[in-house]
Amino acid sequence: MRIELKPRFFSEIINIISQLVTEANLKFDKNGLSIIALDPGSVAMVIFEMPKENFLDYDVVEENLALSLDDLKQVLRRVEKAESIILEKKENMLLISSKDGIRRKFHLALINLEEEERKKPNLSFTTSIEMPSDLLKESIEDVGIVADSFSFISSKSEKTFKIVGRGALNKSEIEFNEDEIKANLGNDKTTYSVEYFEKFIKASKIFDKVKISYKTDHPCQLDFFNEGSNIKLSFILAPRIEE
Repeated sequence: MRIELKPRFFSEIINIISQLVTEANLKFDKNGLSIIALDPGSVAMVIFEMPKENFLDYDVVEENLALSLDDLKQVLRRVEKAESIILEKKENMLLISSKDGIRRKFHLALINLEEEERKKPNLSFTTSIEMPSDLLKESIEDVGIVADSFSFISSKSEKTFKIVGRGALNKSEIEFNEDEIKANLGNDKTTYSVEYFEKFIKASKIFDKVKISYKTDHPCQLDFFNEGSNIKLSFILAPRIEE
């Protein structure tokens, strides 16, 4: 295999994913690159999809490369200012070389990742919200001031969507109406961890939009994307069931 790509975007993606998992399988096939990984607590899943047309060069039949994301992240930081980088598999190593004035080469050992092949789950939702990703980021920062968990609350009849954090003494509430967001609203309320969302919303740095999908007492799915691009970073998070 031999692929070439711009390093900065890839470096930022790996940095975000590495907050949830330390090792992952990078699957390259005729369609492009995909990463599907579950965090150690089996609470959150991350899914990254980068079709082959987004690479500068893509010569792969099919490869599965299991890597330490911490090691990969450190290497990508060293080459992220390069014009481009080339990834090649050499026996049991991944060779990463930069194409710029200073030509750097790194050899990363491939690891044995003993786990079943992850597949993207097929989930159904009754509420979906599309908004600028920085609005979600600001909202999570607001609720994080007062609580370690928060609720998505939607009302079909009132045509509202709220993000509400409630601590022992304090409360934060952000309300959106249909003029501010694109929404398919159900009557749903579900609670999630602020800590996990603080990791997810780092994707707002590289993606302008986010789609939030959920239903009462079920996992939520966040799809980060840019208009006109088919690259997507998604997260699925289990709910906190309130007593």
